[in-house]
Amino acid sequence: MIDLSIVIPAYNDPRLDECLKSIDIEVEIIVVLNGATKQVEDIAKKHNTTIVHLPTPNLAKAYNEGIKSSNKNNVLLMDSDCIFRKGCIDKLYNMLYEHPLAKGRVLFAYQSYTEKIIATSRHIHTAKKNAYSPPLAFRKNIVDQIDGYYFDEQIYWTEDYDFDARVRRADLSIGYVDSAQVIHPALTLLGDLKSSYNYGRGQARGVQSKKDWYSPPSKLLKSMIKSWTPLKNRFGTGVAVYLSLWQIAFFMGFKKERKETERGVKKSGSTNTTV
Repeated sequence: MIDLSIVIPAYNDPRLDECLKSIDIEVEIIVVLNGATKQVEDIAKKHNTTIVHLPTPNLAKAYNEGIKSSNKNNVLLMDSDCIFRKGCIDKLYNMLYEHPLAKGRVLFAYQSYTEKIIATSRHIHTAKKNAYSPPLAFRKNIVDQIDGYYFDEQIYWTEDYDFDARVRRADLSIGYVDSAQVIHPALTLLGDLKSSYNYGRGQARGVQSKKDWYSPPSKLLKSMIKSWTPLKNRFGTGVAVYLSLWQIAFFMGFKKERKETERGVKKSGSTNTTV
């Protein structure tokens, strides 16, 4: 068994079974039942895994609890709906001899034209040397260089963005292995735009936390106009149109979270007022 734990948060997706079957090397496997359904829990129990229970879904907390339960010096974070391509785990693990972090590539499956547009759009965001997961491996001892914690449990939906920002501030090198690949199932239009909306909400939470690397999104129309031509020229009109919709969803999520936060502050203020 290599010195690596694979941490997989699982909620309600039965594709966890295929994910676990795709692990092609002997490692410690930790499945964090992140408010999971009984079906998903039964799948985790079928495999040789360490199971951690969380009653309420919180991806950042699931990562933290999974890492805390690890008996190895290195961890690899994986999504329950993705599968490893052959050799991916070993390649990322070997990269940790040279770098404190190792990042692989996500390949988004598609069949229809719309799914291809979404896959291409996601590729633009994910095919970079960053500390987003999945697949992301790192030495656990980096925690001392990134403010003493792995993931901020108060920042929903953008916990990996915050993690990446602290990694970069600490000037930790990330080894990128393009051939270390995982397959993500095809994304639906509404599902992916909902993700963008939630990322916007997470951005608002980050701004509220007053972390330097979070800032309000720029003016929506100005941002869309600025990105339109380069996106159209490089990836085609379909991708440019879709990423404009993606920006709108992100902006709406940000505005929604800010309004809810302001409403909560006002309500708290009125509750605490004495006459």
